[in-house]
Amino acid sequence: MTSPASETSSAIPPARTTSASGWRTALVRALTTTASTLFHNINKDQIIPFLSNHSQKANTDTMSIPIFISATVICVAGMMICIVYSKNMILAHDNLRLAEDKIRLEKENEKTKSRLEKENQDNKTRWEKENSKLDTELKEVKAKHEKIISEYICELKRRHNSTSSLAGQA
Repeated sequence: MTSPASETSSAIPPARTTSASGWRTALVRALTTTASTLFHNINKDQIIPFLSNHSQKANTDTMSIPIFISATVICVAGMMICIVYSKNMILAHDNLRLAEDKIRLEKENEKTKSRLEKENQDNKTRWEKENSKLDTELKEVKAKHEKIISEYICELKRRHNSTSSLAGQA
C-alpha cells in the first residue's frame, strides 16, 4: 500500500509556477489524488475491523460511509480553496493593473502640469512683451500729443502777439 503523501507529492506544482490556473490545476490534481488514494487504496481489512472493534453494532458497509464522506469533504474543501485562491489572484491582478494605471496617470498628470506651466510662462512672457510694446506706443503718443499741444499753444501765443501788435499799431 502506498502512502497518501507519496501519491500527492508528484501532484504538487513546482515552485516556479505562478499562474492562477496552474496552481488551481495542481491543487485540484493533488486533492483528486488524495481522494483517489482514500477511495481506492484503503485496506478495508485493516480499517473496518479496527472501527468495528470500537463499535460492536457497526456494520462494515456503514463504517465505510464516514471514510467516503471525509474524502468528499476534503475534495469540496479543496475546491473552495481553489475558488478563493482564484478570486484572490484575480483581485491581485486587478490591484496590480490599478497600480500601473495610477502610475501612468500620475506621469501623464505631471507631463500635463509641466506643459501647462510652460504655456503659462510663455503666455506671461508674450503678454509682458505686448504690454511693454503698448506702453512704449502710449509714451510715444503722449509725447506727440504734448508736442502738438505745445506747438498749438506757441501758435496761439504767436497769433495773440501778432493780433495784439496789429491792434497796437492801429
